[in-house]
Amino acid sequence: MKDAGPLVLRAYQEQDVARLRAAYGMGSRAVLYQLATGGGKTVVFAAITAGATAKGRRTAVVAHRRELVKQASAKLSWAGVPHGIIAAGLDRDHDAPVQVLSIQTAVRRLDRIGSFGLIVLDEAHHARADTWGSFLASQPAAKLLGVTATPARTDGKGLGIEHGGLFDAMVCGPPIAELVAQGWLAPARCFVPASRIDTRGLRTQAGDYVAEALAERAGAVTGDAIGEYTRRAANAPAIAFCCTIQHATDVAAAFRAAGYRAAFENGDDEPG
Repeated sequence: MKDAGPLVLRAYQEQDVARLRAAYGMGSRAVLYQLATGGGKTVVFAAITAGATAKGRRTAVVAHRRELVKQASAKLSWAGVPHGIIAAGLDRDHDAPVQVLSIQTAVRRLDRIGSFGLIVLDEAHHARADTWGSFLASQPAAKLLGVTATPARTDGKGLGIEHGGLFDAMVCGPPIAELVAQGWLAPARCFVPASRIDTRGLRTQAGDYVAEALAERAGAVTGDAIGEYTRRAANAPAIAFCCTIQHATDVAAAFRAAGYRAAFENGDDEPG
């Protein structure tokens, strides 16, 4: 991605950067920033990173997937933030004040990567994983900025320090409806088939249905989902979100059986 020079923020992004800085100014060490997908979380943390660099702080942007490392690097380049990369097969410019890290590589190089004044945790809802804990324990003096669209985990583990997590403050960006109204996100049209998943009696955990149990019920409407796709968007690019890996595998197979090209993917398909 081509460098674009000085970073220009949208009005709400400028406000959110100011709110994040205010949270640190009030004494927070670890702030969680929530913004809907497409709202520009990476642009916001690029602005925070540029500010930290201007103050002489060494900064790490940490991601758990190789593709996210590439995306963060590309956005920092677009924002005009010089940086290096610490990730297997992508290593470069380790003397730069900003480093984009693969968390898997970082934990293998704890004795070599040095200390950071600011650590940005991309997809911060993953930050309770043991690998993240090992890295963060090696950086006790660093301020933390977590960014995520979904500040909740399906396993019920909290992200706030009062629930065993990392963060002592949270800043939420504009909701999806507001971003749509302002023209930053495209409006969505929803179609609901007559046949619905029967959720009666399903057990819940952390406010959501237990995935395995929901997947068993969801299989009953796969055929209807394929029928709706055929009727409304046949052969157009589409994504089917599923409950479990097995459910996704079965749905992809059902689409193929109906004559469509379909593939199954999950978070493990892109090595960290």
